[in-house]
Amino acid sequence: MFRKLRILLLLFVLATVAVGAWRARVTASEWQRSLIVGIYPVNGDGSTVSNDYLARLDQSRFKPIEEYFAAQARAYGVQELRPVMITLARPLAAPPPLPPHDGNALAAIAWSLQMRYWAWRNDEIPGPRPDIRIFVLFHDPQAHAALGHSVGLEKGMIGLVNAFASRAEDGGNTVVIAHELLHTLGASDKYDPSTLQRTISMYVTDGDGGTSPTDTRVMNVIAYNDNPTNAGSLPGTITVLGSTIAYGGGVNIANAIDLQNDVTLNVASGAATQSGV
Repeated sequence: MFRKLRILLLLFVLATVAVGAWRARVTASEWQRSLIVGIYPVNGDGSTVSNDYLARLDQSRFKPIEEYFAAQARAYGVQELRPVMITLARPLAAPPPLPPHDGNALAAIAWSLQMRYWAWRNDEIPGPRPDIRIFVLFHDPQAHAALGHSVGLEKGMIGLVNAFASRAEDGGNTVVIAHELLHTLGASDKYDPSTLQRTISMYVTDGDGGTSPTDTRVMNVIAYNDNPTNAGSLPGTITVLGSTIAYGGGVNIANAIDLQNDVTLNVASGAATQSGV
């Protein structure tokens, strides 16, 4: 009897949590009130550059995100509502768990649960509890030419963003944060993977609350990865008398994208032996 009571109590708790999460998502996506978005900065690479950047980070850096959502709301006739209110937390000491890179579904589910638990444990922020939590991992741009993929989770309304610790990159950082913020609200990427079509919206702010009209353009990206070609450093045909040829030149692949894959040298007769790279 006691065991059944414990099971019923556990099911009740799980149902309450599930219903609460569902109601939070529905309320947020209906835009009936301002959404509080918490930004939680993290030193993503442990560098001094990132530490110095976080020491000077303030809430005004994220004002363009609020202005962007306000401009989009006005475009749909919403004038009074302030769609998004940004709150900045103090830098977190420990980084969050990183998503798996192998695309395994079970690993992704496990990471999602682990991330939500970690976010619950690291939720200190001034003011009311945020509706959406975005954890931003900052990296030294001199040490990282490219960053990992950012993620926005609709379940739990949590975002994990990789960003550069540089004032010069603030604009790009805010674009990524806004992108993942929309994913937490259930938005999907609006492009056709078969045609690689992208829709880009642009607007300009003057820093004093003035915003230009939004200009939306469609960009078609053409997939390009044709067959590798001999760029001229290696003759197309080599004819020799004897059994061995020593060639001191190199193979120059014309298309840079092909350097990411294996390149095969076919020999019509005999055998080729590699003695150097």
